[in-house]
Amino acid sequence: MPTQRQFRKRGLLSADRLRRLEALGVEWDPYAAYWEEMFARLVRYKERFGHCKVPKDSPEDSQLGHWVDKQRQLKGRDHLTAERLRRLEDLGFACDPFSERWEEMFASLVTFKEKTGSCDVPRGSPENVQLAIWAHTQRRLYTLGRLSSERVQRLTALGFEWDPLTAVWEEMFARLVRYKERIGHCNVPAKWPEDPRLRGWVGTQRNLKKHDRLSPDRLKRLETLGFLWNEIAAAWEEMFARLVQFKEHIGHCNVPQKWSEDSQLATWVGTQRQRRKGDAITADHLRRLDALGFQWDPLAAAWEEMFARLVQFKERFGDCNVPADWPEDPRLGRWVGNQRELRKHDRLSSDRLQRLGAFGFEWDARTATWEEMFARLVRYKERFGHCNVPAKWPEDQQLRRWIGNQRQFRKTKRLSRQRVRRLDNVGFDWGTIQSDLNNAA
Repeated sequence: MPTQRQFRKRGLLSADRLRRLEALGVEWDPYAAYWEEMFARLVRYKERFGHCKVPKDSPEDSQLGHWVDKQRQLKGRDHLTAERLRRLEDLGFACDPFSERWEEMFASLVTFKEKTGSCDVPRGSPENVQLAIWAHTQRRLYTLGRLSSERVQRLTALGFEWDPLTAVWEEMFARLVRYKERIGHCNVPAKWPEDPRLRGWVGTQRNLKKHDRLSPDRLKRLETLGFLWNEIAAAWEEMFARLVQFKEHIGHCNVPQKWSEDSQLATWVGTQRQRRKGDAITADHLRRLDALGFQWDPLAAAWEEMFARLVQFKERFGDCNVPADWPEDPRLGRWVGNQRELRKHDRLSSDRLQRLGAFGFEWDARTATWEEMFARLVRYKERFGHCNVPAKWPEDQQLRRWIGNQRQFRKTKRLSRQRVRRLDNVGFDWGTIQSDLNNAA
């Protein structure tokens, strides 16, 4: 058979033989017939799968896969006829698989931007691994000058960032803007759990500025936002802001030393006192803390706090005679006793002595106790209409014993006329001493 094709090709085959062979259906160009057969199989493949991307080792038709690869090789060597190239392209066949892949990834990038608003595909994103690699490849090809101007133009028009570091910087700057809108400053805490990456970026900007490696434009944008370059100054501003919030919530700046809600703030407050004591605090910091009502002496701050509690006690009960074991505020009861002891040993400042005295504070503990019990008796009478407290009244046995003591003190002339008169004025029944002694027992 090859001999007949060679004879025909050389013009050595008679017309009769040529006619008889053609009538028999002999294909003079066997490769043309094979090409047509494979093209028909490619048409059927597309009808079934919707595309012409036949894998080279396709389990469906490995022969077709190799033929498809062969057509691309022929196109690359410019050995594919114009007519066959046109038929393949009309069918949707991509003779350049790299171009087809590029278009697929570009379409994915368009979808990504529509979804996220940017072309900055995170390289560590498990959802877009291939797209991230492709985007990185485009930047590398662009840097090497190997990306066509048409593709550069299309990517640029889409908003593609050729410098990935620029894209990252813009993303982090936008996060810092949102942080300031929410918190009120740019001092991201060192261990801020909501965005650890932002805190690291903030530190990097300070380091770049320190080594003169931050562009003038970025420097200006950060400073316009209120960014503090000195990390120590930034930390101070952060803690001062937390102290302001504490005062707004609590009403003063006296953060307890072991305040569980913010132990870092408690430590910082103590540090400010130590710095002032050692003359190591700046004039600006001193002025701002003073303006906020900061107490430099923690003992003075504690005294003011307790005095304020005493004021509340008097507003509620009408006197300053806080019981030593008052269950509602044992600390206030102890503090009241301490003030009496300090005065007794001449260790209470004249200012505090004057303030407590002007407030009606009883310095004699016994007098204070008597006043306290008298106030209980008055309340008892207001409630029951008389002063005859039952012998075994379960609500206040101490009051019952005190009543017995007043009767005994009057009998033995150890009760002042002033107290006798005050008890008489409330309708006190002096009763019998023996009965009171029995009741006290």
